[in-house]
Amino acid sequence: MLIRGHIRHLQRRNLRPSTITQRRERLRHFERAVGPVHAATREQIETYLDQWPQASTRATYLGHLRSFFKWAVAEGLLPSDPTVGIPSPRVPSRAPRPISEAELRTVLEAADDRMRLWIMLAAYCGLRSCEIAVIHGEDVMPGPPAYLRVRGQKGGDEGTVALPSSVLAELGRWPSSGPLWGKELGRGYVAHLAAEHFHACGIAGGLHRGRHRFGTRFLQASGFDLRTTAEAMRHRSPATTMIYTSVARDRMSAIAEAIA
Repeated sequence: MLIRGHIRHLQRRNLRPSTITQRRERLRHFERAVGPVHAATREQIETYLDQWPQASTRATYLGHLRSFFKWAVAEGLLPSDPTVGIPSPRVPSRAPRPISEAELRTVLEAADDRMRLWIMLAAYCGLRSCEIAVIHGEDVMPGPPAYLRVRGQKGGDEGTVALPSSVLAELGRWPSSGPLWGKELGRGYVAHLAAEHFHACGIAGGLHRGRHRFGTRFLQASGFDLRTTAEAMRHRSPATTMIYTSVARDRMSAIAEAIA
């Protein structure tokens, strides 16, 4: 079965388990909806993608299919790639939606111990759901200076983030070895539970709004140092960090007025 061989290929490349799971689920979903993926035509793939209105979703799903066919052709398992010529949807840049300080207080006050720490890690350290899901006690380095080793990032790289004293104190209440939550969790599980908590508090969004809050405030506190902020956010491209400059319009307007 080609899907099984492709998954083994991804495992040999040591890709993140979440990436491999998403690839497997997307290919299997395609087969349930359309038929055998190895026999798919360009028209079938485009019809499959057209059912999702969001450009970002279509781009993600096309990427999964495109990677599968590229591998299959390179291995000599298929004669051609039906995704060649399918245009990638243009995904518009999205402005960050940082959680407000009032909203942050609300979700923190209503949270249990685990959820409170998840929110703090996102809002005070800028962690993603996938990074929160796989923290081990050994990742906490109390210092000084205190920092946290971050795994599960996009691309599978490791990184570090500085730990404010409030977050370090919370982490001190959890196991010092092994998975912090008893076992490594799925990225979707962490994001889903957090979104449910936010919704129960009457607040839209989820943990990523906390990460946006961190990025926005870090950029401002750094004197709009994009390079340092990119490192703190663990962005692979500084261009990604540029979206956080959109929240500084009021300050830029005031500066422009002052020097006019």
